[in-house]
Amino acid sequence: MTIKAVTDDLHPAFALEALEEADPADRRALLEVVNRLPEALPLGSGPASLRARLLEETSRPPERYAPFSRRLRELYDLPRPAVAELLTRSADPRAWQRSGLPGIRKLPVRAGASCQDAQTYLVRFAAGVTFPAHRHDGAEQVLILAGSYTESTGRVWSTGDLHVMEAGTAHAFTIEKDEDCVAATVLRGGLQFRSLPLRLLARLLGH
Repeated sequence: MTIKAVTDDLHPAFALEALEEADPADRRALLEVVNRLPEALPLGSGPASLRARLLEETSRPPERYAPFSRRLRELYDLPRPAVAELLTRSADPRAWQRSGLPGIRKLPVRAGASCQDAQTYLVRFAAGVTFPAHRHDGAEQVLILAGSYTESTGRVWSTGDLHVMEAGTAHAFTIEKDEDCVAATVLRGGLQFRSLPLRLLARLLGH
């Protein structure tokens, strides 16, 4: 099978629109296609810098998270411009705040009316970090924008998955060792950690 070269006719906006309109079952496969677009460039066409630049541009925020624009609008009850601004902020390392736990940083999200009773963040987990065992006082939704983690049940949650935890559920999870994990979260209620020091820390931080 011959792969057609990427041309000006295949504009990035076309790929993003396809991803936004895709069913959840198809989105992961489409994301893989977008991430592999540079491989479709013929080796002999154009300078190697073109391939490197395309790889770089599609592998970092905000472009990397742009395929999730529609789902972020729904999750945070925000209009398109607000989500675009959020993704632009995510590219600034200074926008990410310490969480109080090693290897975990947060970017606050000013969500819409339906999320006013919730804590809303983008969260970045360093590769290999384990988020300690805890119980949910309220429901939490986690949309994974990059990377993956393995839950204490053994289930793996990956890019594009929406992990919903109901009130009363308990778990821990570990980020895969080869890549940071970035997730959009909506947390209602607090987290009750098993560890007493972590419970005290969560109280100080308002979790």
